[in-house]
Amino acid sequence: TGLPAPQVTLFDRQQQPVVLYETQAKHTLLVFWNPDCSHCKKELPLLQKICADYYAHGLKVIAVCGKTRDQAPMCWEFLDKTPFPDSWLALHDPQAKSRVGNLYNLRTFPRMFLLDADKKIVWKRAGEVPERELVRVFERFMGGK
Repeated sequence: TGLPAPQVTLFDRQQQPVVLYETQAKHTLLVFWNPDCSHCKKELPLLQKICADYYAHGLKVIAVCGKTRDQAPMCWEFLDKTPFPDSWLALHDPQAKSRVGNLYNLRTFPRMFLLDADKKIVWKRAGEVPERELVRVFERFMGGK
């Protein structure tokens, strides 16, 4: 932690590029997930519930689907059935051009990184995170609800 988050350009559903360092927020939660990940399916609803209390504190959530190439459509098929909140930015790297998997060491899912306003990593975690830990992390870096 304390290091700058790797700079990446990802794409939204309409294939419009989104540059991580151009997104403005006091805090950015990068959530890397996969639609066929059982841990992600449990973690994502919990994140939605907890994050709702912190948008007013400057939290922005960027949810990045880990599927690429011929599996990339799985991302949007999942979101058609289980949509994310409108405030979340759902992205992916359909052609794997950004090297996001290597840059963020995406060997397991879910994987989360909390970034400050300067895009420095202040917290990271691989795998499911207990609700109490998420709340403690958010309170530590963003203040109370």
